[in-house]
Amino acid sequence: MSQEHESKGRDLLSKLTRTIRTGAETLVQETKELTRVGKLKVELLALENERARKFEEIGRLAHTLYREGGTIEQLHEHFEAIDNIEARIDAKKKEIEKAPAEEKAEAETVPQESDNIYLPQDEVISHMYCSQCGAQAGADDRFCSKCGNQLKL
Repeated sequence: MSQEHESKGRDLLSKLTRTIRTGAETLVQETKELTRVGKLKVELLALENERARKFEEIGRLAHTLYREGGTIEQLHEHFEAIDNIEARIDAKKKEIEKAPAEEKAEAETVPQESDNIYLPQDEVISHMYCSQCGAQAGADDRFCSKCGNQLKL
């Protein structure tokens, strides 16, 4: 009877360890995503501020040209600069939209340092659990039989 309790205790500890590790990995991944997106948003804000300054500059120049009888052609260089900034703004917005998907794909392909550090290797192989739903999986399983999630080896 005590061997059965000991085995159940190890199984519970193994499940708990995996759940904690999965939670910690998820937290690290989400922090990376937020940091990257935050940095991109700061860069986007800088571009938007640069565009606003260019618009102010064009306004002042347009008024000066109006008073002095100049032509709008003299502003084309400034209009092109704004078009360039707006293209960079659009590119930055697309980069922000793609960031979470890229981080997730990168996390799935890069082995985590913490994989299999808590249990002896033979115990890890004999006690695999799905990181998505927590269901126990066989050592040869590649996908969870309960939720279909791809299992990490």
